[in-house]
Amino acid sequence: MKSTPNSPSPYASESVDEILAHFPANDATVSAQLFNALLEKGEDTLIDLCKRLVPLGAGDDNGPRYALTGLARYVSGPDCVSDDSRELVEESLLEALEATENAEVIHFLLRQLQQCGGNETVSEIGELLLDDATASHAILTLDAIGTKKAKRVLTKALGKTSGKTQLEILAALADDGSNRTAVNVTEDRLKAQPEANECVHLLSILVGLKGDKAHDELIDAMDRNEPRCRKAAISHASTMMDRYAAKKWQKKLDSSSTSEDAKKAIGALLADYEGMSA
Repeated sequence: MKSTPNSPSPYASESVDEILAHFPANDATVSAQLFNALLEKGEDTLIDLCKRLVPLGAGDDNGPRYALTGLARYVSGPDCVSDDSRELVEESLLEALEATENAEVIHFLLRQLQQCGGNETVSEIGELLLDDATASHAILTLDAIGTKKAKRVLTKALGKTSGKTQLEILAALADDGSNRTAVNVTEDRLKAQPEANECVHLLSILVGLKGDKAHDELIDAMDRNEPRCRKAAISHASTMMDRYAAKKWQKKLDSSSTSEDAKKAIGALLADYEGMSA
C-alpha cells in the first residue's frame, strides 16, 4: 500500500536510524514531521521497525517501540488526515503480528492496534481469543475498535471459551448494552453458583447487559451466603429501583425462606427507596 502523508517531511532524506535518534521530540510539529518521514518511506520501513522489536529484557528496542507507539496514535488522531496512513500502519503491525510467536511482542503490537486498528484487524486477531497467553489483549483490542464486526467476533468467541477469558469477553460486551448470547452465558454462569468474586463480577455484567431487567437475578443473589454477593446485588438494585421492582423485592422480603441477614439488607433497600419516593 502506498502512504499518503500530510506533507513532505524535512526528515525524509534521513535514514531510519537517524530519524529514530530524534525521538522523543519535545515539539508536536517535529514529532509529526518525524512520523511523516517514516510514513513516506513506506511499508517496508514500518515492517523493518516491527522486526526490530524484541521481548522485554532481550535487547534495546526503545527506538522502534517509541516510534511505533507514536505512529499508531498519530495516524489515528486529528493531526493525520490520511486514512491511507492509518491503513499502512495497521497492515504493517498485522504483518508483524503474524510473524512473531512471542507473547510480550504480541501484546505490544495489539496495544498499538487498539489505537489504529479497524475491521482488517478484527478479521486477523480472532484466533488470539482462543489462546490464554494473548486473549486478554485481543479482547481489549476488539473492544477498543468497537465496530459491529468486532462485537460479532467477541460474541462468537463466547461459545469457544470458558473461565477467565469468557468472563473478560462478557465484560467487554456488557459495555455495549444488550446482547442476548452474552445474557444467556452470564445467567448460566450465575446458576452454576460461582465463587463470590466471580458472582460479584457476573452481577455487574448482567446489569450492564439487561439494565433494570436484571432484578430477578439480583434477588436470587440474596440467597447466597457470601455478604459480598448480597451487598453487590443491593447496590445494583438501589440505582435502578422503581415501583415494579420494589414489589419483587417486597415479595422476597416477605418470603419465609429468606435469611435474616438478607431481610435486613432488603428492608434497608426498600426503606431508602420509599424515602426517596416520598
